[in-house]
Amino acid sequence: MIRKYSDMQTSVKEKLRGGTGSALFRAVAEEGSVKHCRLFSEIILEKGSSIGEHDHVNETEYYWITEGEGIVTEIDG
Repeated sequence: MIRKYSDMQTSVKEKLRGGTGSALFRAVAEEGSVKHCRLFSEIILEKGSSIGEHDHVNETEYYWITEGEGIVTEIDG
C-alpha cells in the first residue's frame, strides 16, 4: 500500500499522558489496520513539550527520532 504524507490523518493531543504542551500525531497506519499494533504514528512535539511517564504492558514501543533532542526514560521490569 502506498500512502501519501498529505493524506495521513492528523490529530493534536494536549498534555499527553500527563505531559506538557501539545503533540501532533500523523497516522502512518490507521488504528487496527496492522495486526498486533495499537499505534503507528509520527509524533511531533513542540519545543518544551513532553509525554508523561506511562506503562506499556504486553506491547512494545519503538522510537525513531528524526530531528531535535530529548530524554527517554525506560524502566525494564
